[in-house]
Amino acid sequence: MGAVEVMENHQPMQVLSGISFSDKAAINLKLKNKAKATWSFHGDAGGGYSWQPDGAIWDGELFAMAVMPNFQNITTFKTNNIGEDLSAQATDFFASLRGTELSRYVGVSLPGVPNLSRRRTLFNRSALVSTNALWKLGRGEFKTQIDYSFNRVTAEAANVTTYFLNDGNRVVTENRNGVDRSHSLSGKFIYELNQKTAFINNTLKTNIDWDDVRLGVTGSLPNGQTASLPDYYVGNDFKLIKRFNGKHLVTFISKNEWESLPQTLSVSMNEAFMRQHVKDHAFYTNESAAYAFSVKGITISLEGGVKGYFRTLNTELPDMPEEIPGETANVLNTNYLTGICHT
Repeated sequence: MGAVEVMENHQPMQVLSGISFSDKAAINLKLKNKAKATWSFHGDAGGGYSWQPDGAIWDGELFAMAVMPNFQNITTFKTNNIGEDLSAQATDFFASLRGTELSRYVGVSLPGVPNLSRRRTLFNRSALVSTNALWKLGRGEFKTQIDYSFNRVTAEAANVTTYFLNDGNRVVTENRNGVDRSHSLSGKFIYELNQKTAFINNTLKTNIDWDDVRLGVTGSLPNGQTASLPDYYVGNDFKLIKRFNGKHLVTFISKNEWESLPQTLSVSMNEAFMRQHVKDHAFYTNESAAYAFSVKGITISLEGGVKGYFRTLNTELPDMPEEIPGETANVLNTNYLTGICHT
């Protein structure tokens, strides 16, 4: 590290300098010349052998970084099978803030062990790859962040339940064996132009999750359950601020999101087979424009826009027995479009 520079009252958007004041501080790290234009690596690894379950165990991590005049990159790779779910580290923390607001209706739970540490009970294989890069492109810059995570969990459990009844006790045995394989691939691509007369930021983000769960049950009530739970999401955020004659600002903001959540649950019991399909799609849009001008430290603005939400939900049970009456297919549409205007 060459030096650390602390900047007070830092305004990250140059186009707002002199109009919008900030009380935030920023840190600028300056590297020594010998640390520039080179790759640096750091890693650690450990391994061993486990008797229960029987097999090899490992835990490793590799970190790489490069800082160059027009390019920067940080890449991390982790993997283990010692009970740590690395996919949790790649979770999209803003997924709950998506305008599409979709959630899964179908799920199959693997057997769990209460009141014990996951490191003592979780048999998994987990991996995470994350890379962040920055390129200088003329007066702007382009940033990328790509993450991939994988986690495979196996679980086994055996239960014996005795029901004490007046006409005799009933014993129910249950042996469960399940596998959950989850994958997640996400990407974020950002172009930004930050000048005194204009600010442009376009962020394209996508996330693909696919989760396959299989659970087999033997014993008194044998059955098999399989769930396929993919999630496809793509969104784009655009922001433009243009400054005219020093005190006049025009702002355009556009936010669009699309998400598809198809889900399938299959259950086999004795010689019967049943399936449930849930198809959930949503599109969200929020477009706005604003004009503002500043007079002697006072900013006056006028803003208007439109917001819309379009969702379609289809559910069906195509394999239900004929002796069970009732509808087995449903279609639900939720659409709205509203205008916004305020000063």
